[in-house]
Amino acid sequence: MDSLSITFGMGVDDELRPARSNLIEVAAEITWAKSSAKRLIGRIPYLLPHQFRQIKDSADVIANFDGKEYRFVRLDADGSFELRRDA
Repeated sequence: MDSLSITFGMGVDDELRPARSNLIEVAAEITWAKSSAKRLIGRIPYLLPHQFRQIKDSADVIANFDGKEYRFVRLDADGSFELRRDA
């Protein structure tokens, strides 16, 4: 099983730099990815209801996988997701 590190945008700090939440580590099953993939498809099997709502309701969510940053394109209640890498 793989791991995703997820952070959320929290506005800006006192110096007007983007502020991020603490990391949330979740176990994920990546079903489609390549080392140069701009898209990941998989599932977060143990996604808790409050985590699902937090990801769905936040506009600025970044998921880190294998040292690359991705954004959620789709997240379903069963934990299925699609991520796209920022250009």
